[in-house]
Amino acid sequence: KLKLFHILRILEENTDEDIERLRRYINAIENRIRNCDTWEKYQELREYIDIESFVIMYLVNMITNETDANAASTFFYFDGRSGKLFAGPAWDYDRAWGNAKGRGSYRFNAYWDGIPEKLSLIPYFQQEVREIIRDNQDMLARLKENVDVVADKIRMSVCMEEIIYGETDSGFVEIGDYDTEIAFLKHYIEHRVDWACDIILHPEDYHRVLIHSDTAEMTYWVRDEDTIPAADLAYIYEVHACDSLCFENGTIFWDGCPVLSDIVLYEYMK
Repeated sequence: KLKLFHILRILEENTDEDIERLRRYINAIENRIRNCDTWEKYQELREYIDIESFVIMYLVNMITNETDANAASTFFYFDGRSGKLFAGPAWDYDRAWGNAKGRGSYRFNAYWDGIPEKLSLIPYFQQEVREIIRDNQDMLARLKENVDVVADKIRMSVCMEEIIYGETDSGFVEIGDYDTEIAFLKHYIEHRVDWACDIILHPEDYHRVLIHSDTAEMTYWVRDEDTIPAADLAYIYEVHACDSLCFENGTIFWDGCPVLSDIVLYEYMK
């Protein structure tokens, strides 16, 4: 079952009928994604959404690991001419690449699953994502180099954040001086990009750990037979405000337990 929520931003001239029609349209899209298990159904889904824009949105989320994705900073729009739902524009990536409290691990999706992530479970969508990755290897390789190229702009951005937030709790974490932060950013980008691309290009080597809560779901990827590092588990417990994780039957998922298949875990409080 899809666990998604949406906020409709309605123009004043829209009627209650227009709003209800949009709600039905979103529900229809979610149902089609949930039941998309054949090529024919995937082609029918194309009549409802612009697949290409959702492929890009999925990749932007996956590569940047923006913590607000699918919660506060993800936008879709309905195009009246084509009759399709489009993903975008990309918006507000100030908490990308570890620039958030807790920072988390590059191995952990720091954002809730949304429509792009649910689409990524469809094999035909996966293939389109892989094609984009293969066609843009050079651009992805330049991401780390571009940090040095735009260092001055990043420095000005840091100054602007200080002007905006001052001494208030902005949600960002400083680990040292500017050069130390830049070094961390380059390290995070390099490892996150490599990690994300490897999962996309070689999904058979990984298992999906879906972490389920009452309101949403988050994804963690683990190589076959690997364990979830203690530091990553601690971050998961912090995000979900729980003591540990368990399976649906209540059995505790013990620290150090190897992951041998795709699994679903739930918040557990002692």
